[in-house]
Amino acid sequence: MNENIYQRAKRQPSPVVNIQSLLFLKLNIGRIAKYRLMTEPVPETAKPGEPHRVKFVDLFCGIGSFHYSFRKHGWSCVMACDINRSARETYSKNYGLTPLTDIVDISPESVPVYDVLCAGFPCQPFSQCGKHGGFNDERGTMFHQIMKFVKFHGPKIIVLENVQSLLTHDNGKTYKTMADELKKEHYIVCHKVLKCSDYGIPQMRKRLFVFAVGDRFVTADSLNKMLDFEHYRKTTTLSEYLSRNFEKNVAYTIRCGGRNSPITSRHNWDGYIVDGKEYRLSLEDCSKLQGFDEFALEGSDTEKWKLLGNTIPTIFTEMISDTINVFIRSVTVKGFNSPELVGPPDDRMYERGFKDLLTELEQIHISSEASGNAETPHPETCAGAEEDVDYAGKSVKELRELCRKSGIKGYSRRRKPELVGLLSKTTEG
Repeated sequence: MNENIYQRAKRQPSPVVNIQSLLFLKLNIGRIAKYRLMTEPVPETAKPGEPHRVKFVDLFCGIGSFHYSFRKHGWSCVMACDINRSARETYSKNYGLTPLTDIVDISPESVPVYDVLCAGFPCQPFSQCGKHGGFNDERGTMFHQIMKFVKFHGPKIIVLENVQSLLTHDNGKTYKTMADELKKEHYIVCHKVLKCSDYGIPQMRKRLFVFAVGDRFVTADSLNKMLDFEHYRKTTTLSEYLSRNFEKNVAYTIRCGGRNSPITSRHNWDGYIVDGKEYRLSLEDCSKLQGFDEFALEGSDTEKWKLLGNTIPTIFTEMISDTINVFIRSVTVKGFNSPELVGPPDDRMYERGFKDLLTELEQIHISSEASGNAETPHPETCAGAEEDVDYAGKSVKELRELCRKSGIKGYSRRRKPELVGLLSKTTEG
């Protein structure tokens, strides 16, 4: 049976460690650190030998539309957050996980490793109903809070939700800025505008979804094909959906405010004619029109209406989770489910892994000194093994030449795992 790289590194003569073994650790420190990060104990519900259980974070979670759909696939939420107390209480009651509060106060270092980042960040700065403040609005800067998690963890898949008008805000510059920031972190980015009534929920609501997938796994074309939701298309009338005789076939977009406006007013969204009489949508009606069945809302009635008006229809998150689930299980690119090749293509993700590994090497050094092995190098000499300027004792120029001779297409941080293996063979030879 083949050993993984961490098992091989751990197979040391104790307490004395020879130079060759420590050199192996030095050359492979980046891969070992990544392996340690991605092989943390999985929840008890995932049995040994089962496929990797997908983990996600739910930023600006609200009442948990993403969680509502993701849990159907057995995915595990490692962290959720929302600044609204009623949203947190509702989330806790329905999913058994209490969200953290203000994202500004959450350090990425405190969050376990995950595969998928989803975020329905504040839409008011970009909404047609808002003041169009964009990044000048304090809420508009929440995208940068999302990016601090992206830059630290490098999740494989990112799903962001907002209003359609984000695409045209500031003549398209706002969306371009967001897409460019994601591309800098080595993601392929695309977007989709989805409408409820096209997919079986008779509501006019439209939402923008921005998808970003690590460029190791997809091309722009393959990502667009992956996000083809045509087979979900379905037409349902309001009467069929709510089992009442509505004159109108499709409901207005559910909103946070403006309830009980005159039925003829352009601000009306909850008033309809049913069996010739005026009818106002109930909380139960709106909960169903947002796709939540048998779902408990917490807070006052005013808060409950606000929670429903702010949430994402679950038909969208269901379509997205189904698609991601199929993609994860069908992708043929080595590494999507391999713990050795997960994370951003640079060293940021390894920080915690390096600390653990260097602590372990320190113990090896102490044991070796106690046994009289004075030749064993101090673990600090290993810490520089991931530096571009002097990697495994070679300059960037030497590494590029080594890449050229070995057929590796260009030296870069993303090629380091290949270089490590190549340098290991060279050293052992």
